[in-house]
Amino acid sequence: MRPVESLWYGKLINMEVVLTMLLQDLRYSLRRLVRTPGFTLTAILTLALGIGANTAIFSAVNALLLRPYPFPKLDRLMLLREADPNHPGEDRAAPADYVDIRTQGRAFSDIAAFRFGDFNLGNESGTGVVEGYLVTTNLFQMIGARPLLGRSLSSDDDEEEGRNLVAVISHNTWRERFASDPSVVGKRVRLNGRNTNIVGVMPAGFHYPLGAEIWMPLTFTLVDRADRLSRNLSLLASLKDGVSRKQAEAELQAFSNQFQRQYPTTNIHRTATLLPLREEQYVYTAPMFLMLQAAAGFVLLLACANLLNLLLAQAVGRRREIAVRSALGADRLRLARLFTGETMLLTLLAVSFAVSISFISVTAIRNGMPSGMTKWIAGWSDIHLDARVALPRDWRWYSPWPLE
Repeated sequence: MRPVESLWYGKLINMEVVLTMLLQDLRYSLRRLVRTPGFTLTAILTLALGIGANTAIFSAVNALLLRPYPFPKLDRLMLLREADPNHPGEDRAAPADYVDIRTQGRAFSDIAAFRFGDFNLGNESGTGVVEGYLVTTNLFQMIGARPLLGRSLSSDDDEEEGRNLVAVISHNTWRERFASDPSVVGKRVRLNGRNTNIVGVMPAGFHYPLGAEIWMPLTFTLVDRADRLSRNLSLLASLKDGVSRKQAEAELQAFSNQFQRQYPTTNIHRTATLLPLREEQYVYTAPMFLMLQAAAGFVLLLACANLLNLLLAQAVGRRREIAVRSALGADRLRLARLFTGETMLLTLLAVSFAVSISFISVTAIRNGMPSGMTKWIAGWSDIHLDARVALPRDWRWYSPWPLE
């Protein structure tokens, strides 16, 4: 046998010996766990409850705080707000300010505007009020959302009065008001007393801006483009690649100063600021769920401490076994490998049980909110157990609806 072949043969023999010893350790560990059901069940339940609680709460934190919207480049999306100390709580922008910032700004790749409204929808099934938004037609392209049926709003839809009598409806509206009719695209309905064509249906779960069930084009007349008094627009801006939030805010501050000088009657106290879209609802969701995550982490620490005490108690009770093994020639490494195999097997059983606990808990959290309210809470419908929670790494971005 040549030297190279001899070397490889020796390695294969060593690997076979290692695997054989590992299987022997696992079989012995399994037999021992079966012989001590009280210890085994207590240890598995203790660790499973700690892991399961943490996984369930982190699934909610992941959906509500870390990734409330499944939009591409979420970190680049910012809510552009106009603050006025004389009108606390009002952060919407005037149409003329929006037009100027969008056309003159250099820090943003695009800015979309939208305005909430109630729409009186009438069709064969009757007439009723549907909550929705007037949106600039670039909104869907900014967030990368594509319709399930038909098309989204296009730039041609907001160019002139009359051509904007088109609408995109949500999956809920399609199901409830049109009985999921696949030929709904192209149908004419009465919307706020005017004949309007339905051009698209959005996928299930899509309700942006929050609560939206229908979308129509937002058009600006010459009067609107000069209006700096009406503060009725919410703005979503996308930062250009390479532009930081601080740089964009500096540009907005310059715009604010310019508007205050040019239009003191309407803009004297207005200051434009940015808020990352992912932080839109932090004031409501972050305190509760971060506190729950801290509590779940504490529960996991207690579970690990209790498991360690159980293992130490087991080790004390096995002093005679350890002494016999040592007398027969087992070194410290061999004993460590034995106890490590038992702990790993115990952990695998606990993790398997924890997955079931996590799935049940996550389902209970998601279904605990009435369906009519979930569309107003970003990320609530997306609370689920997935690989991004169990295995946090740089996964490719995933979206529940296809992207452009």
